[in-house]
Amino acid sequence: MRCPVYDSNVIIVAPVAGVDEWERFATALGTVVHARPDRYLGGSRTAPLTATANSYLAASHALVVARRTAGRMSLADTEDRLADLLSPWAQRWAHELLKPVLLLKSKDSKAIREVVQLYLQFGGEGAARLSGMHRNTIRNICKRAQGLLGCDLNDTLVRARLDLALQLDPGAVNSGDDAPARLSALLTDQPALLWAQRRLAPLETGGRNLRRTLLTWIRCGTSVDLAAQKLGLSPGTVRVHLKAAGGLLQRDLMSPAGPYDLVLALMAEGALPPEPAPSP
Repeated sequence: MRCPVYDSNVIIVAPVAGVDEWERFATALGTVVHARPDRYLGGSRTAPLTATANSYLAASHALVVARRTAGRMSLADTEDRLADLLSPWAQRWAHELLKPVLLLKSKDSKAIREVVQLYLQFGGEGAARLSGMHRNTIRNICKRAQGLLGCDLNDTLVRARLDLALQLDPGAVNSGDDAPARLSALLTDQPALLWAQRRLAPLETGGRNLRRTLLTWIRCGTSVDLAAQKLGLSPGTVRVHLKAAGGLLQRDLMSPAGPYDLVLALMAEGALPPEPAPSP
């Protein structure tokens, strides 16, 4: 089926019973790619049908790598999601962050969370295509969410926090629990710190101080021009650094969801603030 977000992409969901069947299927697709120099293949690992959305994202990340690989094919690495590594108190943090939306009627709350999650992953146009809603409807729902949550969805740090919170189950939280409901506390747990180290480690092999460029770019609101001014580089050089870093991290950093793992890893290491700035 044609991807509803990116017209040039084709999504293939294949039922495979075992390793042998998967290898035959991959070989058949590889033959198609080799015959067409303008084709690339990014694949996820096998997963249950209920995990199709996560598999789609994994295949999208692999496609980024495939575009930079001589063979033009890449299979996604098996990597842990930060949301799966956090302590059970992470649900309390997510509940507190999303509380103004969760307090709405169940139907309204669910609708807002679903639209915002699509928006965070695919942007306004992509969310409209996937949901079948008009882009103005998507914009209005996101505007309402911003008002309820008191945040700016154009802020990359805000977007990364919200995306993480929406991956967690914010329900069934005991309001009497006295565990810390702060992201900074959750990110100091050993599994989160180790995850951050693994996510950032590839940057050490890229040279050109890619980490400095990425950190400045994020602090400048992902503006290439502002980051170039801060770094004393040309915008073209900053773009080259971002492209190189994206290849190492297996992410399209210029896509809506591309920087989120990077942002959260930098928060865990203390390079970016895990908590939002206090209101003036």
